[in-house]
Amino acid sequence: MLLGAQQYIPVDSALPAARAFGPAERAKMVRTSIDISKKMGTVGSGFIPKTHQTTCDANSKGLFAFEEVAEASFILTCRMPDGSGSGWAGTTGIKDISMINPVEITEVASNKALKSRNAKALEPGRYTVILEPRANARFLSLMTGIFGGGGGGGNFMSGKKPGDKIFSDLFTLKSDIGNPILRQSSILADNTPAAPATWVENGVLRNLSGGPNGTSPKANVNMSLHMVGSDLSTADMIKQTKRGLLITFFWYIRGVPADNQPLLNTGMTRDGLFLIENGEITQPVQNFRWNMSPIVGYNNITLVGKSVPMHMGESYDGAGTALVPPVRIEDFYMTSISPAV
Repeated sequence: MLLGAQQYIPVDSALPAARAFGPAERAKMVRTSIDISKKMGTVGSGFIPKTHQTTCDANSKGLFAFEEVAEASFILTCRMPDGSGSGWAGTTGIKDISMINPVEITEVASNKALKSRNAKALEPGRYTVILEPRANARFLSLMTGIFGGGGGGGNFMSGKKPGDKIFSDLFTLKSDIGNPILRQSSILADNTPAAPATWVENGVLRNLSGGPNGTSPKANVNMSLHMVGSDLSTADMIKQTKRGLLITFFWYIRGVPADNQPLLNTGMTRDGLFLIENGEITQPVQNFRWNMSPIVGYNNITLVGKSVPMHMGESYDGAGTALVPPVRIEDFYMTSISPAV
């Protein structure tokens, strides 16, 4: 049976500047970044992916599912020439090209590389951590499958229903279809309209998608995902932290089988890990391997910052951009020192 005409939430996902963002514009950004990196004594390596695509499904019954999307990212790792320090900075999934600031990104990445030299080894253990948006986006990606309504998350989601408290009061997650920031689609895979949905509100489960217990059949947790934050910058969060670690980047994340810890994962920090003491960054720290479940982590949130566009997957293109804030998590388990830089 053919699907007839549908009413989709209007989304402007292909702004003129993003459509016109070509090799010449990107080359200027690269030149600017190289000059700043060279001046600061670091070696930059990065890329600027750009996506511009149009899709349309139509039929004789009146269906016209048309969308055009255009976005770009700027991702940069700066390292010391002798390999003694490394720093990451970037912005991804940007439909408004004016939001990409290659000067600021290069200065941030270079400063992290410069300041990460001569890192001090700390004892493994449980730490208060501030995850910058990229690290938090990767951490969040490990658990979005639990909202599928089919028992994702192992024993943790068994018997869970809307109204149950499952995370910290500071954790709110929604599919924010139609928001003005994200490049996004408002069309589901079956060409029916995607609807906004709140998955978790102040730690309380509100909806599930699909599956036998699904409550939001017209919402997809991987579309226009928004982890709600505050007006705090990462710097503001550092000032409010007595002692902890600032984490820039997670690398090589893999699942760990564990019967008593659903979604337990392991990974490594890299590209900038710093000790916070009495509201200030005081010194670089040697990188750690960590073991942690996002289900535990998001129960231990004590502070959130401002949400920004950030890809959640390992790659920096495709449709996986979300709005993600920095977060402060208590008792994050660092298991051993890592040789990563």
